[in-house]
Amino acid sequence: MVNKALWNSLNHGGMTVIWSRERSDSVHNGALIICVSMGRQFSYEKVDTKGINVMLNSKDVSEYLKLSPDGLEARCDASSFESVRCTFQVDSGIWYYEVTIITAGVMQIGWATKDSKFLNYEGYGIGDDEYSVAYDGCRQLIWYNALSEKHSHKCWKPGTAVVLSNISFIIMPLL
Repeated sequence: MVNKALWNSLNHGGMTVIWSRERSDSVHNGALIICVSMGRQFSYEKVDTKGINVMLNSKDVSEYLKLSPDGLEARCDASSFESVRCTFQVDSGIWYYEVTIITAGVMQIGWATKDSKFLNYEGYGIGDDEYSVAYDGCRQLIWYNALSEKHSHKCWKPGTAVVLSNISFIIMPLL
């Protein structure tokens, strides 16, 4: 039961936003509750992805990782290590992809097979088993099978471009 709470609501674009300004038995000051209306089209359904060949896989992602509607950006606001695979499988040959670091901080990016375990609650992510390898440009480590080796590249920062091939890692600042 909510006592003396001042409730406000606003219907905006098919979404009802409700907030409270006072603390109550079930709601803390400033709590925001978003109720999505039935039939609302999600943003990822509105984005034209015809020119995108490979993207982050929204069906193969751990719980707290947020993907952009076009599937090309990932963001994590949790303190856990979240993981995602892409929508393309590499079976042979030499392949690479490029990542632009948007925010500073600890993250591991690399290559993983379908057998790699992504168990964020147990601390398993890319580079933590024999089925994946990860590059950590913040702590300057390369991870494989939960073991790390130091590398000599400079610490990455926002704007750094990282090229990851299935044979090496290349770091370069954006011009």
